[in-house]
Amino acid sequence: MKEIVKLNEEQQDAIREIGNIGAGHASTALSQMVGDRVEMKVPMVYLVPVEKVPEIMGGPERLIAGIYLQILGDAKGRVLVTFPKENAMFLAGLLLNQDSDTSGEISSEEESALKELGNILTGAYLTALSTFLNLSLVPSTPSFSFDMAGAIVDLIVIELSQTVEYALTIETEFIISDRKFNGQFFLFFDSGSLGTVLSSIGMTDGRIY
Repeated sequence: MKEIVKLNEEQQDAIREIGNIGAGHASTALSQMVGDRVEMKVPMVYLVPVEKVPEIMGGPERLIAGIYLQILGDAKGRVLVTFPKENAMFLAGLLLNQDSDTSGEISSEEESALKELGNILTGAYLTALSTFLNLSLVPSTPSFSFDMAGAIVDLIVIELSQTVEYALTIETEFIISDRKFNGQFFLFFDSGSLGTVLSSIGMTDGRIY
């Protein structure tokens, strides 16, 4: 069974630097939108086999709010931004300037707000990644799903025709209104595109050992 791939210190530093640049741009945009200070940082990055991604989210049956987009350009794949329901609704409430009710269903207005959040985060991260790697990475319009973690990951794997084996995972820490919580940003590249990205980061021939 494939295991989580531990990147070396230089590779982790490179991806964390990319993540923190993206987080900085995203936090500035979010601060302006919610009218409050938003801090974001990237404490950890790693490669994880796709079958283990639901475990990272808290288990395959955990309900997750997921915003996902296609990656177009020099590398092909999908982006998935995930939050547990309570954190997703907290963020949606901030964006809509209203109190969030974590006991209810996610409304269409909250879904739209979370899609916009996914747009901001993905745009910031992919811009930083594109600049650092000198690759063209263009996001599509976002889609939204509130479902079990396993079902969301299965959908992405099916859309990629099962050519994806690993997800590049960027843990993202948010601090908003004295509340601290984590979200997760997953990059699912097909095998050829993952090799291109890893080669640019410095992993020999883009191979995973």
